[in-house]
Amino acid sequence: MNRTRLIFYFLFALIGVSLLGGCSAVRTVNIQLLQPPPSYVPDSIQSLTVFNRSMTPDFKNWDRDSLEQLLSDRHLELDTTLRDSIAADTVIQVAAHQLFNSGRFDVVIPKEKNLTNFLPSTISPEPLDWEFVSTMCQNFNTDALLVLESFSEEINTDFDSGYEQDFSGNMVETYYGALDLTYHSRWRLYDPKHRERIRTFDVTDTIFWDSYGYTAEEMYYKLPSIKEALIEGGVVTGQDLARKIAPQWKDARRHMFATGQKDIDKAIPLAEKGDWEAAQKIWEQYADVGSKSRRSKVEFNLALANEMNGDIEEAIAWGVKSYKTYYRHQTDEYLRTLDKRRKLLNQIDEEKETD
Repeated sequence: MNRTRLIFYFLFALIGVSLLGGCSAVRTVNIQLLQPPPSYVPDSIQSLTVFNRSMTPDFKNWDRDSLEQLLSDRHLELDTTLRDSIAADTVIQVAAHQLFNSGRFDVVIPKEKNLTNFLPSTISPEPLDWEFVSTMCQNFNTDALLVLESFSEEINTDFDSGYEQDFSGNMVETYYGALDLTYHSRWRLYDPKHRERIRTFDVTDTIFWDSYGYTAEEMYYKLPSIKEALIEGGVVTGQDLARKIAPQWKDARRHMFATGQKDIDKAIPLAEKGDWEAAQKIWEQYADVGSKSRRSKVEFNLALANEMNGDIEEAIAWGVKSYKTYYRHQTDEYLRTLDKRRKLLNQIDEEKETD
């Protein structure tokens, strides 16, 4: 099997096929393309059991009203680290859901998903015992454990007031509010068949909200509550982890050419339906037939068909043929796109070789 077939999977969700410029021979195909993840996980890991080890003794289910009272007590100026058990649980649920929906992993969340951790939240726990890892993988019939080892969220708020001129020329008081949430999480991937290496993934980022109003109440209620912000941080943390290790669908556009010849162009409806192998077979019959202009269009289409069928090297070869047969700017642009894809594939292959 061609190596690129192991990495590329295409969902031929053709949102629409349109002619550019009326009778133009260039057609645009909207597709969804599966992007390899930035962090490599071996193909041998097809299923995961997800555990939460982050909930140290200082985690609790913060009450929404208590958090808002804390904000009020500090005169709307809050700069603190909060550890919310609901937010931490949200991380696990969202990560598992996103990983499963990617199609890359089967995922199990045990009923007793929280692993005991009595360490202070500032101390990272030692790796899990391998016998425990093996037992859990056997119990849940999965290849590896994915464990949220630590999770925290920092809340920072800023509120200010000032004056501005309204439409009538009068000076009116205005209020501005900002809420920033920075989340930190560390994950470990335990593969019992390869104990010499424990993969670690750090997920950190910041979410920003701001609001503006002509009264303090208007400004305040446009912002999420602290509790809502904490939960949203959990959602985004889980999504970010999934994007890190699972392939993601990305909208993309490709072009193909109509030649004006019925026997050749009968491949186009097949391509539009996602049957690229059948379309490729038709175009291959006419790759050496006709004028340079027509041949270059067929060669271009063959480049696209090979990309869609998972052979990036053959796609580039046909693209180069089209470029040399008859220059078109679309071919130049497409070759640049294919080259970027090839570099990404080579990078993934290098990670596999060093794994």
